[in-house]
Amino acid sequence: MQQIILLQKADGYWDIGSDLAQALHVPEKNFKAEKPSSCSDSAWATFVVIYVLETKFDELKDEWNLLVMKAKSWLQQQNVNTEECKAAAMKLIKLVKI
Repeated sequence: MQQIILLQKADGYWDIGSDLAQALHVPEKNFKAEKPSSCSDSAWATFVVIYVLETKFDELKDEWNLLVMKAKSWLQQQNVNTEECKAAAMKLIKLVKI
């Protein structure tokens, strides 16, 4: 979880890329292939991380809660299809083996 947290940008989002894919234990090709076209790379990565933290690290919520709040605030400012991105992120996190 620490590696995931360290990859968050100051504005509250995460970038899609090999570092994040490694931290999530998801092959980068799967990470990129599952991204909906209506979702920017950064918004996609941010949705995925939020749902990984919420589902795989729920017991550590005190450690990541403020980061997720900041990420959700950032997402609200983006022009993305939230429901489509959420659904795809939930599908992808089933591949996460953390």
